[in-house]
Parts: sequence; C-alpha cells; structure tokens
Amino acid sequence: MVKMIGPIQLAEFEENGVRVVIALERDAKADACLAATYTPRAPGFHLYDSGLPRTGINGVGRPTLLEIVTTQGIEPSGPLSASVAPLEDRLVGFDAPFTIYPDGPVTLRQPIRISAGKQSATAVLAITYMACSSHGVCLPPVEYHRLAVTIPPADGAASAQVVTLDEAEELSAAPSALGYKPDGDPFVALAQAKTEATQSGKRILLEVGGDWCIWCHKLDHFFAENPDVADFLDQHFVVLKVHYSTQIPNTAFLSQYPPVAGYPHIFMLDAQGSLLHSQNTGDLETGDHHDRAKVFAFLRQWAAEGTS
Repeated sequence: MVKMIGPIQLAEFEENGVRVVIALERDAKADACLAATYTPRAPGFHLYDSGLPRTGINGVGRPTLLEIVTTQGIEPSGPLSASVAPLEDRLVGFDAPFTIYPDGPVTLRQPIRISAGKQSATAVLAITYMACSSHGVCLPPVEYHRLAVTIPPADGAASAQVVTLDEAEELSAAPSALGYKPDGDPFVALAQAKTEATQSGKRILLEVGGDWCIWCHKLDHFFAENPDVADFLDQHFVVLKVHYSTQIPNTAFLSQYPPVAGYPHIFMLDAQGSLLHSQNTGDLETGDHHDRAKVFAFLRQWAAEGTS
C-alpha cells in the first residue's frame, strides 16, 4: 500500500450521533482520494457495511456510503474501500445477514483523478450512514446528506458548504410493517389510546421507533417468541407506536417528553396520558437480545394497580 500524505480536511458535520469528517489524502505519487471518517460519538455503537442495500434489508439498517454525485474537474479512479472489514449480524426473520463494521469509527476511501491542468476542482458528495448499539438501541439513519467541497491545489485552502436536497429527492415514508404509521397523526392516536385506556383501566405504553431500526424488529420478535409476556402486555397496556425518522421526526408531539438517546424507546403513561416513566430499552437486554425476566419485571412494575 502506498503511504498517504496529508490529510487536508475539507468538511465536517455531526448528525444523529455520528461525527463525519471529509478529507483529501494524497500519496507520494500525487494520487488522491477522498476519505470520509464516520465516528459514533458514544461507545459501543457500530455502522453498517457499505455493501448493504441502499434502503437496508427489507427497510432495516442503512449502508455507510461516500458517493460523488456531481463533479467538476475530478472523477472516481477506483472502487470504494473501508478501513476495517465487516462482520455478520443475523436477525431472526431475515434471510440475509446484516453486515456491520466493528464498534467505533470507520473510514471510507474513494480514489479520485483530478483533471490535468486543474488547480482546484469541486464535487458534490452524498453521505449516508446509520449507527446502532450492540446493546439495545439504534440511531435514526442519515440518508443522502449532501456536501459541496472544493478540492484545493497542494498548497491551497479547502472549503465546503451544505447543499439542501431538492424537494424531489426527499425520501418518502414507506408503510410500516411494525405499526409505527409514519403518515399518522400521533396526537390523534394518543387521544384514541387515552379513551381506550380509561375505559379498560389500562395504562399506555408509548413506543417510539421505526421500521429502519433493527432493535425495534428485535423487540417485536421478542414478544412473538414470548406469548405469555405479549398476553400480559395486551391485558394491562394500550400500546401506542409513534414513528421517528430524520424525515418525519414528529417533533411537536415528542417534544412534550424527555429526550430520547436511541430507539426503540418506551414512555409509560397513565390513562390520562401523563408521563410516568421514560425507559431506555437497552436496559432491558442481556447481550444481543431482550431479557425475558427484565422485560416481564418492567411490565409488572408499571401495570396499573389492581390489574396485575
């Protein structure tokens, strides 16, 4: 491998728990590459392999991507590579394994060729990624975040600017397989849940997440594999699922509750909709799965008095 010199930082931003730094690297032969380093800000989080389908596997997960959308004076000169090799993570109910990078940062490198005679060049880059914890929660994906960068001459200064997505390029919400209803109105849904909870004497379990979240699928699978726990949930709680994503953050609704560090997240409400408890679901797990005893104890603790 030819030793790279530099790097020259071109841009950086932080979104959804990951810091991204874009840099230009040159080697002794004056060959160049764009390097994007993705660093989860919290320990124990990993990113997904660049080879994952763009919309994940059945909508779950997102690849880590560094893409050149438009250029003036440069062109790709080789395949994208990663600084670490991916691992396999299998999830029940999915035919293909999820390929993920080890916990911590990963750098993607895209070799480029600068046109002869060009003192500087420009490119619009598209950045995609998603971070998940090995112990229970996922952070929302960042999809097609665009940056315009200037590739400077060897002794020049770098610059970058954020480019807003064209309206036609905004990602639309797909129907939810888990019941999160991205196009629904959570205020209306909560009003309906309060009516049902008041009539039945139950409390409200408000779960925030989305189909993109692998741990949301794991939580649903847990209840499918533990029907007695699922029956207890149904007998004592009205379950309300509220969608969260970068495109549909439901900010007005979720701002009335404490901040959420990752997804899925559970808020326990009384029948009138008042907050009783905020629960990080990562605390209900052991290793790479939800812990039956912890989940059952949690539900028993917050079941309405006289119904357990």
